[in-house]
Amino acid sequence: MVSSNSETELLLIYDQGKPFRLNKHRTATVGREKYNDIILNNLLVSRQHALVTWENGEFIVKDLKSQNGTFVNDKRIEKEVLQQGDVIKIGGFELHVQAVSQNAIEEMLFSERLRTSSKETVKYSVKGMKVSEDGFSGNLTSLSLAEIVQIINQSLKNGRLTIFQEAEQGIHADIYFHDGEFVHAQFKKISGLEAVFAILRLKEGKFEFKNGVIAPEKTIHESAMKILLEAHRLMDEEKR
Repeated sequence: MVSSNSETELLLIYDQGKPFRLNKHRTATVGREKYNDIILNNLLVSRQHALVTWENGEFIVKDLKSQNGTFVNDKRIEKEVLQQGDVIKIGGFELHVQAVSQNAIEEMLFSERLRTSSKETVKYSVKGMKVSEDGFSGNLTSLSLAEIVQIINQSLKNGRLTIFQEAEQGIHADIYFHDGEFVHAQFKKISGLEAVFAILRLKEGKFEFKNGVIAPEKTIHESAMKILLEAHRLMDEEKR
C-alpha cells in the first residue's frame, strides 16, 4: 500500500516517460477524448476509459465499463488498489505507478514540460528561463502561458504568476493559484475569469511565478483545465 503524504507522492509515468501527478483531492480521468486528465489517443481506448481516485487512504484505479478493459499487472480489473511498481495497461499503453519525493515530482514535471516545449531535454533552463526555491521566471518566447499554467497545475503550486509587458511600461497582469488552480486574476481594469481569458491571449512579455503569494480575494471557481479548454476554444473562434 502506498499513501499520499507531504514527503512521498504517486506519479503515473506513461507515453514515453510523461509524468502525471496523482492528487488525493482530485479524481483523474483516463480516456481517448481531450477532456480527460490523461489522454491516450488510440481507438482501443474508450472515450472515458478509467479513473484514479483517493479512497480510504489509498489510490484506487477503476474501470468505467470500457469495451477493452483496464488491466493492473496483466489482470483485468474493475477496481484495484494501486501499489508502488504496478503497471496499468489500457489499450496499447502502459502507465507505471511510481512513488517519489515532492522535490523529485517537481523536477520531473518541469523537465518534461521544458523538454516538450524546446524539443530537447533541458533541466531548469530554456532560452533564459530560471528556476529557484522562490519560483521561476522567463520569457513568453520560451513557453506559452497555457504551458506555464499546466506546469503550475500539475505541480499543485501556490503563488502568483505575473506577466510584464515590455511594450506597456508599468502595466502587468497577475494570476493567483492555490493547489494549482486559479483563484484570482487582475489585468488592467478587469478581474476574475474575464481577466484570465485576456491574459491567456498575451504572446509577448516576461513572466515570473512567486511561490507562496496569497490571493487578495477569490474570484474564480472553475477548474484550470476547464478554463484552458474554454480559452483555446475562444481563441480558435477568433481566428475564423
